[in-house]
Amino acid sequence: MFTKSVAILLLLCATVIVRSTVDIRIGNESKRSFYRLDESSRQFRFALCALTTSHSLINWKWLHQLYNYDIAVYILDDKNENKLFVKNNITFLSIESEIARKHGYSNANLKPRVVQAWDKALFYFTKVSHTYEFVWFIEYDVYVPSLETFLNVHKKAMYDRSDLVVKENIVVDSSWPHSKKRVSHFHIDKPWYHSLDCAAGLSKRLLSDILVYTSTNHQLEFIEVLFSTISHHKKYNLYLPFQFETIRFNDQGHINCRDVITNSDMWYHPIKNQTKFLSVCNMTDLPSN
Repeated sequence: MFTKSVAILLLLCATVIVRSTVDIRIGNESKRSFYRLDESSRQFRFALCALTTSHSLINWKWLHQLYNYDIAVYILDDKNENKLFVKNNITFLSIESEIARKHGYSNANLKPRVVQAWDKALFYFTKVSHTYEFVWFIEYDVYVPSLETFLNVHKKAMYDRSDLVVKENIVVDSSWPHSKKRVSHFHIDKPWYHSLDCAAGLSKRLLSDILVYTSTNHQLEFIEVLFSTISHHKKYNLYLPFQFETIRFNDQGHINCRDVITNSDMWYHPIKNQTKFLSVCNMTDLPSN
């Protein structure tokens, strides 16, 4: 009898905890409005979230086709407003900065208390919609030429049961520009690792670890070191695709048309205005599969 009573009490406590987690106010609306969408999206095992400062900057024509590959698609606009709607199998999303900040989601880009697209995306996929087995985060200036180009990396990552897919995995030392000033307060033991994360894939368990880190420390850490370091300490599966070799820092050279046309199996960064780039390259659309 005592055991049964304890079990019931624990169940009630768990229910209260879960309910207190989901009932986050978003402006005048409860977070439950987001959950109504998630209910219809649970058929998807995976998700892709494009991060942008304007929906119009995302012109990857293959996005709507991911619906056929068990991948839900989100475009997160970094506007300071609460909005969510679905069009052509794509969820368009924006979140007020204060909502994410209140739950500790800031500093993803080395700006304490500042909330940007990455903070909001991690807030959404760890606190709101956390059922996906794997989530891709891709910034708007990453150019993925075709559906096949994306799926080549995605399918291998899933086959290998990868936890983190990024360009590189480099130990943090004094040569890294951010090693002293910016991440000196990082709440994980050394060694630390870093990568360029404008395109990154994260498993459900890695996202859960980020939730724990944020809840414990009341802010995120710079994503370029957070993802890789947690994965190293947890001994998670890391995948560094050769297709990411053409993902570069903004000051590491210009991407030319010839490279993209002749090497359509690569992912490219940075290409800020992809519509203009396609026009200059005399490419009216993304290459077909």
